[in-house]
Amino acid sequence: MATRKKKLLFLAAFLGCLLLSSVPLISLLFY
Repeated sequence: MATRKKKLLFLAAFLGCLLLSSVPLISLLFY
């Protein structure tokens, strides 16, 4: 159960980083 929670946390962190990195790219596309 602990490994599953760790995996979910890692996935959430990865998605968060991906979202943060995509924000400047999206803003560059719209300008």
